[in-house]
Amino acid sequence: MLDNAQVYEFVYGSFIFWASFLLCDLSLKKAIAKGWIYMITMILYIGIGALYFMTGFSSLAFIAYIIGFLPFIVIPLLYKDSIAKIVFTYFSSLVFSVMIHLSSNILTNHVFQTVSNANIIEDLTPDRLFRIITLSLMGVYILLVVSILRKMMKKMLKTAPNSVITAACILPIFSFITLLCDYVLLNDLTNLNGNVISFLLLMTLIICIYIVLYQSFTKQMAQPSTIVVEAKPKVEKPVPVVTKPVIVKKEATADSNDLLTSGRHYYEMLLNHYMDMNSRTQMLDDNLQTMNSLLLNDNVAGATAFIDRISQAFHDHDVIPVCNNHSVNLLFSYYYYTVKKDSIYLETHINLPGALPISDLDLCILFGHCMENAIEACRFVKNVKERFINVDCKIQNGYLMIIIDNAFDGFINKVNNQLKSRKKFGGVGLKTVKAVVDKYQGSIDTEYPQNVFSIFLKLSLNPKKERQTLLSETTKKNETRSKRKNKNS
Repeated sequence: MLDNAQVYEFVYGSFIFWASFLLCDLSLKKAIAKGWIYMITMILYIGIGALYFMTGFSSLAFIAYIIGFLPFIVIPLLYKDSIAKIVFTYFSSLVFSVMIHLSSNILTNHVFQTVSNANIIEDLTPDRLFRIITLSLMGVYILLVVSILRKMMKKMLKTAPNSVITAACILPIFSFITLLCDYVLLNDLTNLNGNVISFLLLMTLIICIYIVLYQSFTKQMAQPSTIVVEAKPKVEKPVPVVTKPVIVKKEATADSNDLLTSGRHYYEMLLNHYMDMNSRTQMLDDNLQTMNSLLLNDNVAGATAFIDRISQAFHDHDVIPVCNNHSVNLLFSYYYYTVKKDSIYLETHINLPGALPISDLDLCILFGHCMENAIEACRFVKNVKERFINVDCKIQNGYLMIIIDNAFDGFINKVNNQLKSRKKFGGVGLKTVKAVVDKYQGSIDTEYPQNVFSIFLKLSLNPKKERQTLLSETTKKNETRSKRKNKNS
């Protein structure tokens, strides 16, 4: 393998292939079963191998990177995440692979003489040493993908809005093209010349930019150990302590207007509370910074550390940007903090603009009641490691699509073929959600296979047009029935 250039190129290309695929597979949300994904990828890999060894495919320039890039053809079909997130993840892996290739070249040219003089490897040539170093580093890189990089990438993709990820795609694409072109034009990497220094500086700059992106994307990931929310906030301690909101309980016989009124009242209270809390946080943060500066001048290290801890505790209440809609961000910031105390893993993929034909209060009613039901169901799951909630939301073909999956213990409470909460009065969450969905000529579907409860909401973003279409279709059907009756008579 080390002496046969054709075999080495395929093995090196295979490392790039599987490293790039694994980084995507471990960072992105799957659209189909994991077994199918690996089967499709393996079939693609075998097909590439057949083309490589049975045709003139192997004579192409940059064949190793072509092999590594080919899985990108099918990956957008296998994962739910946006194309921007897939491009950012995949090209990042290609960039890391190119940097390993360049590093191996530089290392080979600068350590060959030392290794050769020490007689560590018999019949050592620069090509053999280069291939040993490259494949070894690629093996280490795959281990890093599985252990560290996939966690870092997942956090970045989870916290950053899709628009930011789209802009960030420039980094891996531009870096990949630049490194590859420079390697072709500046292939003289012997000695410590200007080319080597340029490459080292460029690779260092790229790595630093990735570190800055990671820090900025994950800045707001920190979550407090215990956060509860009260109906009327009171500032009594340096660190805000809040109590659980009181949810209005109504009998299951309440009509749609009552349900909407109670839902609006509850979420108006929640949003007003959160905005007030953020205002107080900013005010206290300014005071803490002033106190911190004074204490630093007096070198009172212990007091400074205490002030820093309080400041960090208040920063934990920052709004987490899950989309471009401010009200939805406020609501899910609350739920990200709420689920922490119940050890529930919450993952959101929400792609919403700042303004929608659906009012912010109706959005909060939909998300809020579904989240309350999901959290309640997760609390019945005894194994805390199995508790999770996944929220997907996007606009598609003029409809707002919301899918919420959560773990539950397998118990389904049905009365008269309708789902009921385990609360004392059966709960009004689903009735409230249905009232909002009906308002926008939408639909609700639920599934609960294998201890995973899923609710699917579909709302029209143009309910007037939908109503006109429905009336038109009804009129046509009535006219057709009248014609048939006249014919029969």
